[in-house]
Amino acid sequence: MALYYINRAILRNNAYSKKSKRGNVIEDDLPIFFKHQQDREANHMAAFTSKDPNDWDSFTTHWNKILTDRDIIKQTIIVENTVVGHVLRFEQFGEP
Repeated sequence: MALYYINRAILRNNAYSKKSKRGNVIEDDLPIFFKHQQDREANHMAAFTSKDPNDWDSFTTHWNKILTDRDIIKQTIIVENTVVGHVLRFEQFGEP
């Protein structure tokens, strides 16, 4: 299963389609992902949400598990040198 999060503003401007690139998630990306998580509209549309999108400690605990799991493919989506989201690929219910 792949999980995608892309900043809505980028989608509205159609900047995502041809100018995007992906790189490995690094710890410096986490504050940006946290800010994305706090977007109310994005939370409403998300398949997986946090109980409290403003809880930094829970967020970092969750992401530290993701970052240390070698079976999870994790990439940052970058458009025009700006982090706009991330993509994760992981096994769920026995299926990739």
